Amino acid sequence: MLAPVKKVLRTVFVVLAVRDVVLEVGKTLAMGHVLDRMLRTGALPDAASAAERLAEAARLRRALDAAYAGVDQRLVRRAVAAARRLPGHVIARLRERLTDGAVAVVDADDDLSSFLQELDRRVDLALLGRLP
Repeated sequence: MLAPVKKVLRTVFVVLAVRDVVLEVGKTLAMGHVLDRMLRTGALPDAASAAERLAEAARLRRALDAAYAGVDQRLVRRAVAAARRLPGHVIARLRERLTDGAVAVVDADDDLSSFLQELDRRVDLALLGRLP
């Protein structure tokens, strides 16, 4: 009698776990993108003291958390799916360009691009203290 209920609950828990994994992957993707962009613009300079870099990193993390909290989660899931669909040769070329110090722009998917653009806009607003 309880077997069907257990099966339904187990399915619900698996679906929720998969959703959480996708959201965490999306947040990790967002964090890497924002950190890469900030490093290219001169954030966390080597000349700064360890305390200054730590304070700047904490400020950046707070801005990212605030920005990410307001991003449409459906867009996050679509962006992660888009990133997974990138062909292997595109990923290899991007890695190669990044290790050469070149700025890589991924226009492989509109969902991924629009997600990253919206995230950049929100992080910039959060850093300025203007995020609603």
